[in-house]
Amino acid sequence: GQMDAGNASALLYCIKYKKFSLRKIGGGGFGEIYDALDLLTRENVALKVESAQQPKQVLKMEVAVLKKLQGRAVPWICQKMT
Repeated sequence: GQMDAGNASALLYCIKYKKFSLRKIGGGGFGEIYDALDLLTRENVALKVESAQQPKQVLKMEVAVLKKLQGRAVPWICQKMT
């Protein structure tokens, strides 16, 4: 299913416990894209957030495609905290 747009100032806690300040820059039926600032390193990154309801096969396929496209892509698995 499609994710809620959420609040642009929301924070995500990722598997490595990094905090990101987010600004939504796009999205669609398969997830939302955010311009993010890593609050620990001050590095700007892009994050794609997908619904946990998405079938695991779809997510695995997307990670494989991203790795091929970006070479050394390191996918982050995030959980939206409210």
